[in-house]
Amino acid sequence: MRVGDLDKDLLFKGNKIDKIKDEGPGVLSFAYPDLLASVFGNIFSIDDEGYFTYKDGWVISGSRTAVEEYVTGKALEYPLGEYLADAGKDSFISTKQTALSCYLCPGASETFAKALFTPNLLDFFKTYEKECDFCPVSLNYGAGKDRAAFRVELRKMKLRKAKAPVYERDTTVIIPKGPFRVKNSGTGKMNLFYQQDNLYLCLKEEGGKGLWGIPFDGKLCGTAGTIDYYANGKLQILFGAGSRIYLIDRLGRFVKGFPVELGKDILLGPAAYDFNGIRKYNIMVLHKDNTIEMYDLKGRKPSSWKGIHAPETVKSLPERVKVGDRSFWVVRTSIRTLIYPFEGGEPLTTGQESKMLRPDTEVRVLDSGEIEFDCYDGKTRTIVL
Repeated sequence: MRVGDLDKDLLFKGNKIDKIKDEGPGVLSFAYPDLLASVFGNIFSIDDEGYFTYKDGWVISGSRTAVEEYVTGKALEYPLGEYLADAGKDSFISTKQTALSCYLCPGASETFAKALFTPNLLDFFKTYEKECDFCPVSLNYGAGKDRAAFRVELRKMKLRKAKAPVYERDTTVIIPKGPFRVKNSGTGKMNLFYQQDNLYLCLKEEGGKGLWGIPFDGKLCGTAGTIDYYANGKLQILFGAGSRIYLIDRLGRFVKGFPVELGKDILLGPAAYDFNGIRKYNIMVLHKDNTIEMYDLKGRKPSSWKGIHAPETVKSLPERVKVGDRSFWVVRTSIRTLIYPFEGGEPLTTGQESKMLRPDTEVRVLDSGEIEFDCYDGKTRTIVL
């Protein structure tokens, strides 16, 4: 909120402030939570408004985490005006003869969008979002031809370039809950493997008929898939929980020799690979310490494996990309995409700032053997791995 004449004793009540500097006084306790809501209504009420800072005539209030983003400059790292300009449109939020202007990007927060829009309208937005980088909506209320009027605009926008982030923002890793489609080697049909709230593991037909359920004492780590462990055409379900890898057959019986202890907690995984086509499997796992490791089904790392230690939060399991007879790992982080050698170690992509690979870029293998990708500056680049 913009303040007029500043009464330091009133605004900074409960804090020791000797001198107000232009860059702001840091994160302070706020003596007046729900001040705006008491004047303008509950739409301005937030759950946590215990802190504030003062900057250039503005009071920014909210949770400690939110206010710290303004104090550190993180919140102003990539303002909306600059983001729209990178999409080729300086602004579409009108201020002429406007009493109220609102902006929303429905795809930025599915939870928030669900609270505002009907399912049909959400589906409409999602259709548009598939055709563009982002789909902003503006609502303006003000003078019309002969009466007050609302104007709503929906735009499909393509980012020509984007500012490379300095700070990590999206550090949440999505852990799928299933159900997971697995092939039943006894029937040849696809089944659904899932976990109930009471931690029971269950298998059912895709049509809904339950096949079995067994007690379990841990939460699945976001994946489940089938492998042919005995190399005899009979498939088993591979999954992780805690720091262990489990294998269970199509009748709900745990396979002898499992679980296998990996030594540290799994965040996401495993993903199984049969690199040589002889059903001697390796698995890739994202651990809670933000490392990616490769193991065999005995829990041993290959002797050539160097590990993957990304500098930012890893958002998903690595993606295998093949170039000729060689394989590499594509790793998506909260800030960028990195490409690693098959044995891990240091990343092969070293672009900085605007030359970094976008986290959502498609990694394309060209006929020449080069890898092609999109960078923050809007340019497409290629490298030879």
